[in-house]
Amino acid sequence: MDISSFRRTIRAHTVPVGQRTFLRCILSMILCIALFFFTMQAVLADDPAPPVRSINHRGYNTVAPENTLPAYELSKENGFQIVETDIAFTKDGVPVLLHDAEINRTARNADGSEPDRMIEIRKITYEEALVYDFGIWKGEEYKGTRIPTFEEFLQLCRRLDLDPYIELKGDRGYSTNVVEGLVELVRKYGLEQRATWISFDKPYLEAVRDCDPDARLGLLILLWLSTDNVEKSIQDVKTLQSGSNEVFLDVYCFCLNMVEGCAALCRDAGIPLEAYFIEQDLEEELKKLDPYVSGATTNRIRYDELLKERDRR
Repeated sequence: MDISSFRRTIRAHTVPVGQRTFLRCILSMILCIALFFFTMQAVLADDPAPPVRSINHRGYNTVAPENTLPAYELSKENGFQIVETDIAFTKDGVPVLLHDAEINRTARNADGSEPDRMIEIRKITYEEALVYDFGIWKGEEYKGTRIPTFEEFLQLCRRLDLDPYIELKGDRGYSTNVVEGLVELVRKYGLEQRATWISFDKPYLEAVRDCDPDARLGLLILLWLSTDNVEKSIQDVKTLQSGSNEVFLDVYCFCLNMVEGCAALCRDAGIPLEAYFIEQDLEEELKKLDPYVSGATTNRIRYDELLKERDRR
């Protein structure tokens, strides 16, 4: 091959300058996309999903008397970080822990006998409530347990490093001033960043938000045989947002199958979901829950531990 033929061959196999520039651009784009992909993988690996919440319902009440300090001490001993309670008020305005409007289910006379009449907590003073035994109905070892005040509960949470999960019940008639007083008590013990407020009544949660725009709020709803009420409730939850707080839907479940549909609706709306499961033998069912459920309130089962066990399989 002479020199002229060689040059013609080289020119025939040489990519024009414009094409070379185009190819370099394509290769650069591919490298950038690959770099972005691997960077995002690293970021996601360093920023895992937040842990699920395991909330102990009225303390460890399968053993100790519900809504009492011994029950919350057992919560701590059994590995719970978050403890749920209910607020009631005595006749003289003292906030105490009690689920029912009446004391009869959990209170006994000093001799262990049941009260001979129905006694509403709002119709007796705190001193009168102290006459009753709120522990012996659960066992002799709890004899002498008295009804705790909300402030005593907060003191215990502070001492044991527990997070309060506070239900404001719809039949209690809390005024705005009453709610403000409860929020101030939580602030007094430095628990405002750790407390969660829940209620079936949105106005109570609005009152909490107005007192503390950073308060974590959960709207409770009953989930029966359909999810018909979920979409409206999601919109209600959104109205509780202050711009700086966390809000979520908290469903009280009677049928676990309904949770899947509820989770799908909450996921689409970007609203976190927690749920109440207070039956005793739900371990296997809870392991199958939609992973979007970020918290579970139970009497004794630790939801976070169940999920760890499931994931190990």
